[in-house]
Amino acid sequence: MNVYHYTTLEALKGILQPKNLCFWASRYDTMNDPTDYIYTKEKVIPVLKQWIEENKDKFTEKKREDIAIHPYILSTCELEDDINMWRFYRAEVMLELDWDLLNACHGNEYTMKKCEYANENEIFQKFADLYNEYEQSGNILNNAYEIAVLIKHSAYKNENEYRIFKYDAETFCVFGSPDEIHDGEIPFDVKVKCVRNGDYVLYKEFQFCKKVLKGITLKCIDERKANSIIQHIKLILLQNKYDLTKIDVKESSSYPVLY
Repeated sequence: MNVYHYTTLEALKGILQPKNLCFWASRYDTMNDPTDYIYTKEKVIPVLKQWIEENKDKFTEKKREDIAIHPYILSTCELEDDINMWRFYRAEVMLELDWDLLNACHGNEYTMKKCEYANENEIFQKFADLYNEYEQSGNILNNAYEIAVLIKHSAYKNENEYRIFKYDAETFCVFGSPDEIHDGEIPFDVKVKCVRNGDYVLYKEFQFCKKVLKGITLKCIDERKANSIIQHIKLILLQNKYDLTKIDVKESSSYPVLY
């Protein structure tokens, strides 16, 4: 199966690197949805912590240790050339990626899962279902934090999102005590960018092999301009040694075209 990532032309140029695809995965608290990850975390984790405390004699200290995580998330979806996704992400291009190949090549580097959706009445049952299915680590709360990344509010259900993420399990924070930066805790692979509104955004670079890229779709309502941009995209692909016979570069069919 294939998944789709909507982005800008400027970002596309940065993604198409000579050795691999390089995506920027934003930290959860700088994403479009301000409740992302926090939605489930703030409802489920306090209840789970209380349950662990009440049953602490049943678990080792390591298993009940609170190891908070800071996830960095790359969003894809199963909606191809979808007019609502173009608008939501203010996107100019859509990348088509082979999901099965992504998992085969990079499943040991990143967590790759389909998102689940729940309203406030459903969230605990949804969490329990996912927890029972999830590959367990040696720490209860660590598993819970990871699952929280995958549950979104039901208002976003139409996105049909598939997430790729990894995280820092450190206490790094740029604000005040007690989250001070200690030797060995600074996440040096975290980068900082400045976005349109002037805010700084934390992100990590996710590197994928070039062969997972199956197509690039351009959204442009001006036919003459679209043809020119497509040729430029193909030039960038050739300059970076991508096989054009295996990558379909085309115009969107969901937007009206002006001739």
